[in-house]
Amino acid sequence: MSSTFNHRAADALANDSLRTTLTRSTGILRQQRTAGFADAAPFSELQAAARALREDALIRLPALLTQLETEARARGVEVFWAPDAATANRYILALAEARRVRQVVCSHAAAVEEIGLDAALTAANIGVTRTHIGDYILHLADDTPSHPVHSALHWRKEAVTQLFEEHLDVPQTLDIQSLANVVRFKLRRPTLEATLSVGGVALAVAESGALALIDGDDRLAMAASPIHVAVMGIEQVTATLADLALLLPLYARSAGGQPMPDHALLLEGPAPADVADGPRELHLVILDNGRSDLLRWGYGEALTCIHCGACHNVCPVYREIGGQAYSARGGGPIDAVTLPLLPALTAPEAPRGRRPAARPASSADGEPRLAPPLRGAPLAPLPHASTLCGACSAVCPVGIDIPRLLIRLRGDLAAAGEMGSRARLWRRAYRWGMQDAASLRRLHRLLRSARLLSDWPQPASQTFHARWQARRDR
Repeated sequence: MSSTFNHRAADALANDSLRTTLTRSTGILRQQRTAGFADAAPFSELQAAARALREDALIRLPALLTQLETEARARGVEVFWAPDAATANRYILALAEARRVRQVVCSHAAAVEEIGLDAALTAANIGVTRTHIGDYILHLADDTPSHPVHSALHWRKEAVTQLFEEHLDVPQTLDIQSLANVVRFKLRRPTLEATLSVGGVALAVAESGALALIDGDDRLAMAASPIHVAVMGIEQVTATLADLALLLPLYARSAGGQPMPDHALLLEGPAPADVADGPRELHLVILDNGRSDLLRWGYGEALTCIHCGACHNVCPVYREIGGQAYSARGGGPIDAVTLPLLPALTAPEAPRGRRPAARPASSADGEPRLAPPLRGAPLAPLPHASTLCGACSAVCPVGIDIPRLLIRLRGDLAAAGEMGSRARLWRRAYRWGMQDAASLRRLHRLLRSARLLSDWPQPASQTFHARWQARRDR
C-alpha cells in the first residue's frame, strides 16, 4: 500500500477517541437497521427484487437516460450532460455568472462532493453555504466527510459543542436538539438570501422525468431560491415510479431503520408562475465522470449502489479507521471498488472536452482487463483495505458482491502495474511461504532474523490437518 494510505490509516488507528466514536455510532446504526426491517418483508426477498431492478436499469441505461431527458425537458427542465467533473463545474459556474449569483447554498449530495463544486465556487469568489447539519459542522472545523449519509459521524457531541462555542459564540450544551437548532438558526438567513441552490438526486424516474430528493435541506433551499441545480450520476435512474416505491423504503431502512426517508420529495419541474414558492428555473446535470468506463471494464455492479451507507456500518476496517483514511471525500467498502477506477479527486481541471479514458484490454478468458493509466491510481491501495469478511454484501440492499469485486480489482491493479517492486517481492515471498508448513517456518526464520516482522507469531509445530488427523487416530 502507498505510504499516504498507510499514514492515514496509522493516524486513525492511533486515535482512540475516533475508534470509540465510530464503534458506538455504527453500532447504533446497525441496531436501527435491524429494527427497521423487523416489520418488513424478508430482507432476502427485498434484496433480490431491488437487485433485479437496478441491474435492469443498468442494462437499459442509454434508453432510460434518453427517456429521462425527454420527459424532463417536456416539463421545463434544462438538462445538461457532463462527461466529467470539470465540465459540470463549468456549467454551474457559467449559470451563476449569467444570473449574477454571489451566494449559493448546497445540500448534502455525493455527486456534488464528487465534482468538488465548493472549491470551484470559492475560486470564482462565490459564497457557499452548506445546509446539511453534518456538512456545516465539517465546514466550521475545516474537516472532511467520513460517511455517505451521516457526514459528521466521527464527531462526538462534546467536540461539536466546543466547536460551536469557539466559532459561533454560543454557550456549551450537550443537548443534541439544541445543537441542531443553533445550526438551523445560523443557516436561515443565508438560505433565504441565496439565489441559487445546488443538491443531489436520490433517483430519477425515466417514465415521468421526476427527481426523487431525500435531503430535507433541499426543500427549504428550493422554496427560497429562484434557481435550483440538481446533480446526479448517470446510474441514478430507474424506470418507473413503482421501482421508486421499492427502492426508497429500502434505502431508508438500510440507512437508519426508518420505513421511509423523512423528507422524500418528487420534483417534476420548475414551479408554476402562480405558485409562491419553488424554483423558477430547474437545471439537471447528468454526470458521467468515469462511470461509463466502469461499465466497459465489467465493474458495473458497483453502480447499482443506492448510497445508503449500510456497508460502512458493518465493515470492521471502516470501524477502525473511518472513511477519511480512504480518501479526501471519505470512503468505505463500496468506495474501495469505485474510487481507484474513477478520475483522481485531486487531478487538475481537464481541458475542454472529454478527457481520454484508459481502455480495457481483453484476456484469454474474455474478461475485460484494465489498461494503464488508471485515473484513480493514487487510490490503488484501497482494494487491499478489506478483510473480505462479506459483512458488506450481507447487508447491502441491492446485494452487491463487494468482496468478489475487490478480489478481481486487486488482480487488475497488479496487472496494470499499480503494484510496486517491493509489494511484488512480498507477494512472491508470501506465496512461496504458504506452499507448505516447512516453507512457512523457513520464511518465518528469515524474516525474524532480518528483523522485518519481529511481532509475527511463531508457526505451530504441526499443521491443523496433522493435528486433526492425530486426534482422530487416538
